[in-house]
Amino acid sequence: MKQILLFFTIVFISFGTLIAQNIIGMADGRELEYQQLVLKQPLLSKSYLLAEDSIKYAMDKVNYYQINGDYFKKRFFENGGYEFMYREQQGTIELYSVVRTNQSYNAGTGISSSSSSKVNFYSKSNGSIKKANGKNLMMDLADCELCVQELKKAKTLNAISVVGLVAGLGIFIGTAASDLSKPDDLDKSTNIPPGLFVGGALCTTPWILCGARRKHISRSIEL
Repeated sequence: MKQILLFFTIVFISFGTLIAQNIIGMADGRELEYQQLVLKQPLLSKSYLLAEDSIKYAMDKVNYYQINGDYFKKRFFENGGYEFMYREQQGTIELYSVVRTNQSYNAGTGISSSSSSKVNFYSKSNGSIKKANGKNLMMDLADCELCVQELKKAKTLNAISVVGLVAGLGIFIGTAASDLSKPDDLDKSTNIPPGLFVGGALCTTPWILCGARRKHISRSIEL
């Protein structure tokens, strides 16, 4: 009978632990747990956390929060502003990411467009938050040979990306300039010069290799 009670007690505690995945870490040091927690992002007002459908927490009073296992941590800017980073990997080295959207407007065409980019940060042993680039990681992971190997692979891919972009721009601009410099009375072909295709393809090298480079960085942190 005691064994049965012990079994149900363990199951009950485990079930309660699984449910309590909603956490708010306040700026004053308190950590609060809730059964229900939602991030609200109104169009005309500031974002806030809503707990149990009734309790509001302003984001400037929050240092971190977790909703259904997804953990977000505040990162401060030098000007006093802040943003929340999503934790991708947990451990001695924690990897975070932020997706930033840039808006642009072309006055000539009247068309506005937007583009998104992903930026990675990390912290070691809950230390300061740094940008996840090869230079920073190489210093913090220097004591792990396997990590250094992964970072060197990422560095090589980054160098290939730069060379591909520079070469692509050179070929593209050179081909375009050569085609435009032809005399008007010269019979020009209606076909697009191959150099424009080659140059354009090489210009995409950074985007093609971006995923592989991130994978090596992520692997070094995982190790």
